[in-house]
Amino acid sequence: MTDADEKGEFKLVHSLEQAKQTIRDVGERGSYLDVHEWCFTPTSFRLMMRDLFELGFIQLKELVFHPTQGSEFYITLSRHGHLPEGTRLELLAQILREQSVA
Repeated sequence: MTDADEKGEFKLVHSLEQAKQTIRDVGERGSYLDVHEWCFTPTSFRLMMRDLFELGFIQLKELVFHPTQGSEFYITLSRHGHLPEGTRLELLAQILREQSVA
């Protein structure tokens, strides 16, 4: 059995405050933190943008979201937009559903 086959409770590993502290640590110490190779579902991108806004790293929110057509989705960002509704865990559950669609 591989890790991908295991079922269990869906939970967050780190809080937003832990992420913010890690970013501060990297900035203050100049240490390297490897965080690359992104692949998004519509909701994973929306959640990331919401988290970045709530952490104070960006001032943009969703103005318009266009659902997936083919293999692409589109989001227009603006200072006058809104944040996606739902808790972080609800959005993570939606991401899981999006990943399971073949």
